[in-house]
Amino acid sequence: MAEKHIQAYKDYVKGMKYKDLAEKYGVSVNTIKSWKQRHGWERKKGAPPEKSVHTKIGGQPGNKNALGNSGGAAPARNQNAVSHGFFSKYLPEETLEIMEEIQERSPADMIWDQIQIQYAAILRAQRIMFVQNKDETAKELKKAKYAYH
Repeated sequence: MAEKHIQAYKDYVKGMKYKDLAEKYGVSVNTIKSWKQRHGWERKKGAPPEKSVHTKIGGQPGNKNALGNSGGAAPARNQNAVSHGFFSKYLPEETLEIMEEIQERSPADMIWDQIQIQYAAILRAQRIMFVQNKDETAKELKKAKYAYH
């Protein structure tokens, strides 16, 4: 008796679906797909095409939102990217100058700058949150600030 995958191949060539092959030979659909890949199964050109869950193209019937659009890329002169600023057609002069300056700096220098900025932010936050004693609160500090002025 021939092996299951050989018998399954014969049915596959005739146009049988993965699900039906799996049921007939008592294996999973993934096993059928694995056999197809491993043994190089191909259907003849006259065999009916496989139907996939993902073959539907287009929107819901009667949907008028994309009327006249053949699909694919955005229409010509579409401004989708403008909302993100960087990709807009025209950048402000100041932005262009900053970009030119960035090109002159090494990536290591830019990383070091970011580290310094973050460290400064941490130190600033610690100074703001520093409390000398249990009685010190923002309310007390506010009173003291206005008392001296």
